[in-house]
Amino acid sequence: MPGRSVKLKPITIELYPLLLAVFFFFVLQPFVSPIPISSDVQPVATILGLIIFLVDLVKKNAKVGLSVFLLMLISGFWVVWFNPDYGFSLTYQFGLLSAALITYIVITKENALSLKLLRFSTYFMAFGVVAHFYFADIFVPIAKFLVRDIKITEIGVRGASGFASEPSFTAVLCTVHFILFYLFYKKGLITKKEYNLKTLLLFILILHTKSGTGFLYFPAAYLFLTFADLLNIRSILKFSIVPLIAIIILFGSGFFDGFRGVALVKAIAKNPSYIFMDGAAAERFLGFSIGILSVYENPLGKGGGGYPVAAREIESKYSIHAVFPTARSQLDATPSALARCLTEGGWIFILWLTVLFSTVSSINRFSIVCLGLSSIFIAFSFSIAFTCTYLLIGLSNSKDRGAQFFRS
Repeated sequence: MPGRSVKLKPITIELYPLLLAVFFFFVLQPFVSPIPISSDVQPVATILGLIIFLVDLVKKNAKVGLSVFLLMLISGFWVVWFNPDYGFSLTYQFGLLSAALITYIVITKENALSLKLLRFSTYFMAFGVVAHFYFADIFVPIAKFLVRDIKITEIGVRGASGFASEPSFTAVLCTVHFILFYLFYKKGLITKKEYNLKTLLLFILILHTKSGTGFLYFPAAYLFLTFADLLNIRSILKFSIVPLIAIIILFGSGFFDGFRGVALVKAIAKNPSYIFMDGAAAERFLGFSIGILSVYENPLGKGGGGYPVAAREIESKYSIHAVFPTARSQLDATPSALARCLTEGGWIFILWLTVLFSTVSSINRFSIVCLGLSSIFIAFSFSIAFTCTYLLIGLSNSKDRGAQFFRS
């Protein structure tokens, strides 16, 4: 009617669910930050996780089990476990506490990781990889506002990294996203068609990264989860024959020989000992060896910042570098989070790891994949602050009463 005023309902935004959604996005995209700092893994998810935890404490909603409580207790001790003579690194000293916070939130608030958020993260990642691969000159200067560094400025032997420093980082994120789509599929939240399409999209993105890491992790996760679901020989043949033929044709044709990842997989297939001759792999095994030997020499570690000192002691006593001659020196730094933490914390870190994995309440096919990849991330691939490690560990507790998958 004329003259009648219409009152519009106010638009309300619930801040806590929004905070959780933003938190999970940055867990899925750990190399992105509005203000990038000097480390590859950005602290956005950690800061948001701390805020969420404090809000839970204020509202008295912070209900944790004994394992998570002990994890936080040891992580808090780790913050002050450093030697002033070796300096203080904020990133490394708070790395374990960051891990504990992310594990707590994933375990207690898994439902906040929505399908819409996972799709958005996937499309965000796809945009970055495609733009980097085909329009590197335009993409790289812009992406550096969100990522610490884009090391691949021209696409050649190495592929695109998108919103990450290294192509291998993006390949790992693709594998993690695939595992999450598999989880949603097994819970009946997406159709088989969407699951297959998202799997194909993520594999195509890995092809664009040309990453050896991606060519190892993604097929391994896919084949294990797929074959674990197949109940008979007929189903195995039905679901595997086409992908196997496609893989044989693609690898055998030589079309992808320029891809570093394919070349690495082919070399390992022909001669498994090549994995110890490859420089990148040798560096990780060298760091891992330094960490193990350091525990024997220094049971409680050297304290935060003590890795270079411990590494030099181990090299002087055992000449460990001679065992991995193709590796670059690991005396000052190592890509292995396990090696660094073992040299700095010794049995304290081993206790922390034990408590971390004890947060997983059941072992099934899904949790085996999650725990396996998480262990590899810690031992060989990423810093201790890599968020997806604890996302996978937390999701290992995921259950769905309607899915036989989670009870086997």
